[in-house]
Order: sequence, then structure tokens, then C-alpha cells
Amino acid sequence: MNLKALCYNIATLNRLGERLGSGILTSLLAFPILLIGRLINHFSEKSFYFLALIFFLTFAVILEIASKSLEEKDPSIFVIAKTFALLIAFANIPLHLNNWKIILFGLIIFFILNLIKPLLLLTDLLKKIEELPGAAGIILINLIFGGIINILLQILFILKVK
Repeated sequence: MNLKALCYNIATLNRLGERLGSGILTSLLAFPILLIGRLINHFSEKSFYFLALIFFLTFAVILEIASKSLEEKDPSIFVIAKTFALLIAFANIPLHLNNWKIILFGLIIFFILNLIKPLLLLTDLLKKIEELPGAAGIILINLIFGGIINILLQILFILKVK
């Protein structure tokens, strides 16, 4: 197996991304990653940030190589990008059971945004971002959507605490 095929299989989770509804299943992959990250952060904040940087760079390289294997740009099949967006969405959100309503709200907003993403991409700015070469557009779009959800969840969490 060559490097492009390997990266394509990782980015699509062994072609799971080619199936309808795969985004929901693969997005939930973010929660074990989040919990492991929180555990590492508990013991060593420097190690956490170092590993997060390595994770992001590896993710970016895999997506860059995988995107070159496509004849036409279809970033929706790269389901690890959805996992990345969910990691951003739940960054610094306490994942305690007593916050289950906020976590559920975050998941619902995430899936709604993923459903209406094609409509949102009709706006000029988002369309230009998505059309960036290689994996840059895929990463930036998911970073934007994850960031929007994170801001909403942070506001909800602050309001809940008060």
C-alpha cells in the first residue's frame, strides 16, 4: 500500500467516510481522544500541548496527502476532519455527567451544522476558504465550525454556573 492510499484510508477511517451517515459515528471518536487528552493534561500540561501539536500536525499531513488522491474535492469523506472539529468544539468544556445537557446540546448543534454546512458554504467567504488548496480549506472550515460551537458551549456553561 502506498502512502497516498494509507493516508486516504486513515482520513476516511478505512473508507467509512464514503458511506451515508458516517459522520455521526466517526465524530464520536473524539470523546475517547478528549478524555485521554484530559488525563494527560492532568499530569503534565506541557506534555498535553506537545502531544496536541503533534496530533494536529499529523492530522494536517494525513489530510494533505489524502486530499491529493481525490480527482474532485469532496472533503465530506474525510471523517477525521469531523473528529478534529468536535475536539475543538469541546475544548475546555467540562465533560462531567452533570453537564450532560450542555454536551448533548453541543452534539446536536455540531450535527445540525454538519447537515447545513453545504448551505453555509454558499456564502462567499466560506466558499473561498473551502476552495483553499489541499487540506488547508478542510482544516479551516472544521476549525471555524468547531470554534463556533465551542463559543456557544462556553457561553452556556458560564450561564449555567451563574
